[in-house]
Amino acid sequence: NDSNGAKAARDYVALRKIADDQKVSFGIGYAPDEWDLLSKMLVKNGYSEVEIVTAGLGMRKKSGSGIIDRFRKRIMIPLRDHHGNTVGFTGRILGKDDKGPKYMNSPETPIYSKSRLVYGLDLAKRAAREEEAIIVVEGNLDVVASHKAGVEHIVASSGTALTEDQLQLMKRYTETIIFAFDTDAAGFKAAKKGMSLARGLGLDIRAVVLPDGIKDPDELVQKDEQAWRDLVANSVPIMEFLISHVTRGKDLTNIDDKRAVAKELLPVIAEMQEVVEREHWLQKVADLLRVKTDILRKSITPATKKKTITVSRGTPKQKQSKAELVFELLFGYLVLNPDQAIQERMRAFIPSSELWITLYNLFDQEYDPEVNSAQKSIFSQVRGKVESHQQSGELLSLLDKSILLAEQTFSEMPRSKVLEQLETLFATLDRGVDKQRRAEFARQLRQAEAA
Repeated sequence: NDSNGAKAARDYVALRKIADDQKVSFGIGYAPDEWDLLSKMLVKNGYSEVEIVTAGLGMRKKSGSGIIDRFRKRIMIPLRDHHGNTVGFTGRILGKDDKGPKYMNSPETPIYSKSRLVYGLDLAKRAAREEEAIIVVEGNLDVVASHKAGVEHIVASSGTALTEDQLQLMKRYTETIIFAFDTDAAGFKAAKKGMSLARGLGLDIRAVVLPDGIKDPDELVQKDEQAWRDLVANSVPIMEFLISHVTRGKDLTNIDDKRAVAKELLPVIAEMQEVVEREHWLQKVADLLRVKTDILRKSITPATKKKTITVSRGTPKQKQSKAELVFELLFGYLVLNPDQAIQERMRAFIPSSELWITLYNLFDQEYDPEVNSAQKSIFSQVRGKVESHQQSGELLSLLDKSILLAEQTFSEMPRSKVLEQLETLFATLDRGVDKQRRAEFARQLRQAEAA
């Protein structure tokens, strides 16, 4: 269809050398230059204006009644959570003369939180495990370009500082985070807070520096795909990058420059949790500044690893039974792959704990087989329900743990093997129930004999 500017959108995508398979895998599309095309279509399909505005797809008119589309005349890039569910959008203008910001994101909604979403993680998970690292770049299109070059363990920060929630999410798949910077380190300021949080989580932080004159990975891939692959394969420790960046243009015989360098580097060293790493870089900086290591050591307060605080509710935490672990795995699979038959089979094996009963009931309230039959996952809906519950902290922990367990178990398993594994898990639960029945029968028999 060449109407509504679609040809201009296709020309732009072609100019960026985005292949057809990438358009499909990243879901890249176009929002026509129409005031209310999408809103009218959604209303026609049964959605209310309130729902359209709440979802971030429409906005109230400034005057009069009704709504208009939020995204118009923009290349559209879906924002997906790490399960692959679309929770929002980024819209990019086509030309320099188009009005509005260059990039426009969905607003915060019940299912989209900018501070929790990591763009591209749904497509990076498997590669991150294989490569034992995740590369962090600024732009969504940098991620798309990197996939073209075969570097798929990559996500985007969208030009903002990474949050602890985002880093915790990435930590599920790797212990190493690689930041990409240009030679001017334009994104360094935004990345500093994220790097500090990453160190606090015990992550190994590394860096790659783009060649002179290259502003982002997208531009490098367009010019030389192999150069990007080589760069990623030869990342350096973040301190090596920081020392180079901070000392550039400085005269280290000048006391003011020495003080400025120390002010930048010493707090980073203080955040390091491993004593060997901390002492290594302290010695490097001491040699650089021509100051004794012992003197510099006195000026830093080494970080300590965060302690996990467990809030007691009066009773000691019991060790999970095998049946509960199996149920946890099955529940994670059910949330990611809603299936009425599996749900009904699981009902007979719900653990007796209050948390499990509550979590299962919350899922039960959200899942309607007739409505959700075409849906891959209702995780976002269940999570939203859990977040508003008075026991949200414990329930979220249980939900996330079960999801992670299911992802680790089933994500790379062929469908036939998944079905076999599910049957094995249900057989384990059946044996557990039979064992309980036999134990109860033996107890009753002993009581009868003693009577």
